[in-house]
Amino acid sequence: MLIAAHSMGGLIAYDVLRAAEAEGTPLPRCALVTLGAPLGLAELKLKLAAEHGDLRVPAALTAWTNLMDRQDIATVGDDLGEIYAPNASRVRVRDVPVINAYRRPDGAENRHKSYGYLRTPEFSTAAARFLGAGP
Repeated sequence: MLIAAHSMGGLIAYDVLRAAEAEGTPLPRCALVTLGAPLGLAELKLKLAAEHGDLRVPAALTAWTNLMDRQDIATVGDDLGEIYAPNASRVRVRDVPVINAYRRPDGAENRHKSYGYLRTPEFSTAAARFLGAGP
């Protein structure tokens, strides 16, 4: 299973995976791609650490690719690979900088828009890797 989660969806995916793990709920092994996720923001890190005890890759994950545009306000801060420790299977966050080139109909940039993240070649590569067709 591949979970692709944009923005707060990345926070929800992380929280659900960690909560299920803490409750002992069996989960299928899966891969996660976060797109413009705010998981590096200071306030969220503090809340997640308070709730889950530590910041690490959820046990169910076989891979975690974090796509972020360095000009996206939601992804400012440290790379997630520097914050979230590997899980027991040694899975680490793989941070991948992208350029989210989405433009509104008026031509203005929106570096956080999900459409822009989904259109990046880096997202296609992550999906192809999951399907066994990529590098």
